[in-house]
Amino acid sequence: MKVLQKAWDLFSDDVKASLQRAESNLNALRTVDLGPKRPFSVGECALWARLTGPRFAAQIAAAVSLVAAPVNYWKATTVAKEVMAIRFGKSTSLSIEKFLEAPFAGKHPKLIKKGTKAAAAEAAVTAAEAIAVADLEEAKRLAAEFKAMGGGALAMALAQEAEPGTPCASAGSHTSGYACRRPARSITRKS
Repeated sequence: MKVLQKAWDLFSDDVKASLQRAESNLNALRTVDLGPKRPFSVGECALWARLTGPRFAAQIAAAVSLVAAPVNYWKATTVAKEVMAIRFGKSTSLSIEKFLEAPFAGKHPKLIKKGTKAAAAEAAVTAAEAIAVADLEEAKRLAAEFKAMGGGALAMALAQEAEPGTPCASAGSHTSGYACRRPARSITRKS
């Protein structure tokens, strides 16, 4: 059941509304508005199969999927069984999420078992992505400071030297580091 909750959490509000309408009208499922065409995921198929049975889940997949989905219910039954066989304690959360988000009609990614080399590699990739996001935010901050300082080479050096949270960086000063403690010298040209 934890897997179905994870699948539910990944759905858009439209998909959740369709499932709720169907749940409140189980005796007249053919009259339920299924919403617009959309990517039909493994997780959505599993929830529809749990709610309405695999035959109706297959019909829903054929009706709303952007990709041609098989109309026979064997695929929906197989997918629902695969989802129900997932054990959170044995597979990584990210691989479960990727599996549930995978297209119903396409190839499904393999689940990665915890404590394996693949799980360590997955964790390393996740950490690298987090570092990349932090680096991007830092680049945006530096670009904003650079633009605020006029865009010159000196402004770029000062923006790179400013650390977030330091008095010079947070006070809105256009100087930082050593230049923050000492007034800048004016450079004059001799004619």
